Amino acid sequence: MKKLGVVFSFLMLVAVCQTAKANYTVNFVRNATWGTNNNSDMTIAETQIFADLSAVGSTQVLFEFHNNGPGTSVVANIYFRDGGYIAFDSLRDRDNGYNQNVDFELGSSPSNPPQGGGGWNSFFATDADNPKPTWGINNGNPTGDVLGIVFNLVNGQNLAGVETALQNRDLEIAMHVIAFESGGSEWLINNGTVIPAPGAILLGSIGVALVGWLRRRRTL
Repeated sequence: MKKLGVVFSFLMLVAVCQTAKANYTVNFVRNATWGTNNNSDMTIAETQIFADLSAVGSTQVLFEFHNNGPGTSVVANIYFRDGGYIAFDSLRDRDNGYNQNVDFELGSSPSNPPQGGGGWNSFFATDADNPKPTWGINNGNPTGDVLGIVFNLVNGQNLAGVETALQNRDLEIAMHVIAFESGGSEWLINNGTVIPAPGAILLGSIGVALVGWLRRRRTL
């Protein structure tokens, strides 16, 4: 029974660690129909800008947008077309006691990406019109700024449903990235690839392996 208690405590720790870390990583690609076609800018944008997706309790999800890498760039606008899966709740930025280098607001202009149709929720750095916004998601080396956006789950959805919607592009995310060293800008959109976070996989695998080992020893 003592060993069983140890196993239970360990698995509870695994569960806590998994909820504290990202569950999935969302990748983005340049949307050629919306903007420019600069190969160097495209490489920077596609390799160092991504979003982590995690659960916040059982009723919300958190998207954390990163710009990690040496290539000069700033995420100035973010757009969500939620497809009835999520509804905006709050921002995690400078105004709310989170990352002091990032400050976004709801309702950017334009309210929809170019040629993207309607129905988007738009977010913008408060000084997004500047050549290089101070409060956008700036790059850093090796890490950059982080913006968190919290959404409520609606219509009976859960984290797995949001992950599936991202893969199927029923839930779309677009970004306007500006202030590249070239002076250009790019439009990005989620590419339908959602990758389970390495930390969650590792912790879950350790837990499963430990339970299997104890069962083989007939201690459970």
